[in-house]
Parts: sequence; structure tokens; C-alpha cells
Amino acid sequence: MDEVRAEPAGYSSTGGAGGFDIRRLAMFMGSSDQRPAPTERRQAFYSGHVQGVGFRETTRRLAAGFEVTGFVRNLADGRVEMVAEGTPAELGRFMAAIAERMEGRIRQVAVDARPGTGEFNDFQIRH
Repeated sequence: MDEVRAEPAGYSSTGGAGGFDIRRLAMFMGSSDQRPAPTERRQAFYSGHVQGVGFRETTRRLAAGFEVTGFVRNLADGRVEMVAEGTPAELGRFMAAIAERMEGRIRQVAVDARPGTGEFNDFQIRH
């Protein structure tokens, strides 16, 4: 048996010609059946020639171009610690951008990934 759906004139749930795409609107408006992407928290320790070369400022500026929150700071042992939260895909792009921009300065990166906490509102340099 074929399914029959009655829709008001000028309305289409599939976005047909001249129609209105209700599914796209629901995604835009954050429909209750659309779950937010899970967030992840990554703590990275960068070693190499990473202090005194603008690493923290570069990381903060790069973060502004991604949907990430967290912080970056120098450690007493010469490493830089970066803690960031976002979707796994966005964090991957952000960390790849750091690696590309700071190429030649980073000797090693140790990364720990855990579920996001929602602790941060922005991305900043900590002292």
C-alpha cells in the first residue's frame, strides 16, 4: 500500500520545487531530535624549541579560527601545555594547524584525549 501524505499548498516536507524544507529548518533551529556533536578534551604537551618563539600567541590566534575552547601555557620544564575542547574533527584540524604553523619548533607531542567537560568559554593564554 502506498503512503499518502496531505500537505498544505506551498508546503513540502522534502523541499520540492517552490517548497519549504522542514528537515533543513529543524537542523538550523536545533530540533530536539538532533543531538549535538560529542565534545572531546585533548591535553597536549609540546616539547622542542617551543618557548620564547610565539608558540602560545600563535596557538591562541589559530584557535580563533576553530570552534575550540581551552588554554595554552608555558611549563617550568620548557614544554608547552595546551588543553582544548571541541568536536574530535575540529580538534584534529586545530592541532594539525598548530603542527603546520610551528613546524621545525615541535620535536615531540604527547596527547591525552578524554570526554569534554564544558569547562571553558573561550581559548586563552594562561600564565
